[in-house]
Amino acid sequence: EEIESLGRSDLQKVRSFLRQLLAHLLKRCYLPLPQEFHHWEVEIRNFRVELQDIFDDSPSLKRYAYEVLQNCWQVALEGVRQEYKGFDFPDQYPFAEDIKGILHDTFWVEQL
Repeated sequence: EEIESLGRSDLQKVRSFLRQLLAHLLKRCYLPLPQEFHHWEVEIRNFRVELQDIFDDSPSLKRYAYEVLQNCWQVALEGVRQEYKGFDFPDQYPFAEDIKGILHDTFWVEQL
């Protein structure tokens, strides 16, 4: 029971950190608010470190991240659209389909 509970906790952490990472990537790439860039980049780094630590400890959870990526994307997109009404965000997923890319690429550089 305890092991099963730990597994559920790890799954929840993957979903949570992935949603937060995607939300901050959206903010950094699509919001013209330079006064916030540094903060969002710090948060992006932090969420990436958390996810990478989880994947290092349990490599099989990376497969799970692929399974929930689209759902996490939809939740993150809905959240930033509610938080930043009036700004345009893409309807289609704009980032790397590869979890490695999400954990390493600086998508905002491509936006310049």
